[in-house]
Amino acid sequence: MNVSTAALLGFDEAPPPPVVPLGFLGIDPGLQGFVFFMSPSGYETFPVPTISLGRGKRRYDLPAVRNLTLSFRGRVSLTLIERQQAMPQNGVLGNFMTGYGYGLWEMALTAAGISYQSIRPQAWKKAMGVSPPPSTDKRKAKDLTAKERRDRSKQRRKVAKALAVSAAQHLFPGVDLRRSERCRVLDDNKCEAALLAELARRLHAGR
Repeated sequence: MNVSTAALLGFDEAPPPPVVPLGFLGIDPGLQGFVFFMSPSGYETFPVPTISLGRGKRRYDLPAVRNLTLSFRGRVSLTLIERQQAMPQNGVLGNFMTGYGYGLWEMALTAAGISYQSIRPQAWKKAMGVSPPPSTDKRKAKDLTAKERRDRSKQRRKVAKALAVSAAQHLFPGVDLRRSERCRVLDDNKCEAALLAELARRLHAGR
């Protein structure tokens, strides 16, 4: 029979530390994005921390992003963060902020020692069954005007967001998916973060 060193020395053995069930984190990293944490004990949702600059403009609240990320240390099995990419319709400033915010979250997760994977929007939407159907307009992109390309892209994003909202409602019927209590409609960014967290759970489980 094995006898521990503590028992041989006459010390009482400390009880083993409690096993804390780990959860899964989904991050939609944009300025209007959300952080969605799911674990066996429930769900936690947080809007991406920002500071108002007035006139409808906002910037990331760096200390708040850091503190929020650190609050998940030791609680997460896997995080999925949506990989951001430049889009012509976003303009120079919009694309700069997109890349800035994505890098900010990657740095915050790395500094906190939280395991994460980045995933392209097309990949996670396909995995969760919320990809928009092919366009009924069979013309190739090169045959469209710039405005027509923008309109097509905008319509596809709108359809994808509606599908994400519907899927999140089905998967999380007891979760308030509005941006705030004052809102009447569900927030598509919050729904997308929820789907990312669910996909993280499925990937971790090997599904």
